[in-house]
Amino acid sequence: MEKIELSESRLGLRIAAAVFFLILGASALAFGISGLINGEKGWRVIEAYSSETTCSQDFILIYNLGSVDSVSKEKRAVTQLYTDAAKAGYELFDAEIEMENVHNLKYLSVHPNEQTEIDPELYAALEKYVESGDRSAYLAPAYSVYDNIFETAPEQSFNYDPAQNGDLAELFKKTAEYAKDPEKVDIKLYGGGKAELYASQDYLDFLEEWEITELFDFYWLKNAFIADLIADRFEEAGLTNCVISSRDGYTRCLDKTGESFDMTLYCSDGGELYPAAVMKYFGPKSVVSLNAYPVSSDASTRYITLDGAVRSRYLDISDGMNRTSLPELYGMSEKAGCADIALSLAPIFVGESFSPESAEALAEKDIATVRFDGERIVATGETPTFGFLYENGGKRFTLAE
Repeated sequence: MEKIELSESRLGLRIAAAVFFLILGASALAFGISGLINGEKGWRVIEAYSSETTCSQDFILIYNLGSVDSVSKEKRAVTQLYTDAAKAGYELFDAEIEMENVHNLKYLSVHPNEQTEIDPELYAALEKYVESGDRSAYLAPAYSVYDNIFETAPEQSFNYDPAQNGDLAELFKKTAEYAKDPEKVDIKLYGGGKAELYASQDYLDFLEEWEITELFDFYWLKNAFIADLIADRFEEAGLTNCVISSRDGYTRCLDKTGESFDMTLYCSDGGELYPAAVMKYFGPKSVVSLNAYPVSSDASTRYITLDGAVRSRYLDISDGMNRTSLPELYGMSEKAGCADIALSLAPIFVGESFSPESAEALAEKDIATVRFDGERIVATGETPTFGFLYENGGKRFTLAE
């Protein structure tokens, strides 16, 4: 489905009551607002503090302070670790800004066909990406143009929207043809932390004509890798009484105490948005929420409504057009990280049609999925526990047998 029609008036009403819970990503329902923000010992929202730019504005970290050490000592350690990790995530995975003394994704783009030694965490992410077989990150030239649509007025969107602009559609289609071909553009890994972003001369000439310098961008996948980076650092430090959530749907719960967490799963059905179910789970757990529509008030940088149809960041590798097979798809795992889940869901979610068999096959990777078929909640793999199913008037969500 290329377009999702939503009633904006009802959408706002349905979202308003749930915004805070979504922002926290995993656990606001379980603990309550006052305990998260005002209490000293217990679950607290932790903020990064740095004079330098970090990616912390894209994430929410909650931590159970005082569970191991004193509140003040633990808070200092957690805050410093989070600040450092958020800074590293921002610098390493930025595909638009070349930074001094940082060999990040942008550096690889502006130094094509050069072997470059990169940070071990970025190298590990690229290893995982290459192994997955996904090619969507090579749509970076299209992303660099299309992303402007979320920061412009609707009447100016023609310049960035291939659905309206035929010339742009051709550019995106040609970009997709290059992106699918490893003989034209590809990440090459040589071991020892050395990587190269290979690009053929005809591809470089094509990009020069359009004055585009981005060759590789994780884009909507980026925060999945950053969430894993932050979570891995917390695990290595033994600070696991926490939940790390990005504002675009990636959650890593590291808690091992048996604490129960809740997460709202949204469903777009018939042009209406419903908080269809509340999923209960225990950590450790990774959860990925892919939505082709906004479910919070801070989603303006990821969605825009044009003539009643929602544009999202999901561009199909087949032709570079914004397209999803479902309005929403959820994935979760006790073993896989956010990047593993997102990369596994990508070919199922971003495309023309949905394959139930492909979703079921993910159980072999210990990845469970949840989707909606009308008012039926369809789960593959290990079926989650639901603490609430939406029912109001004639609308009632039920679990498929």
